[in-house]
Amino acid sequence: MTLDDFVQTHNLSVGLIKLDIDGFEMQAICGALHTIKTQRPVIISAIYHTPEEYYELKPYLESLNLDYEFKLRYLGNSNHSPKIVLVAMPKLS
Repeated sequence: MTLDDFVQTHNLSVGLIKLDIDGFEMQAICGALHTIKTQRPVIISAIYHTPEEYYELKPYLESLNLDYEFKLRYLGNSNHSPKIVLVAMPKLS
């Protein structure tokens, strides 16, 4: 079930999407596209599992033209690799 399906089924209002799903963050974002476009939640996503998510997630979110601002946060090391998250926040009008 996609996040969009879950949100629609349960009629949810979404203010935050947090993802750390071992390299499947982009797929989850794609499955939440309607929710992201219509509700513009804050998104916090791990981007340290694969090079693709590190280099592709932010440009993909930027391409949606939803007026988000982005920050990277370093959370320390885990198993000798840095834990980095991308924080995407809608700009306030």
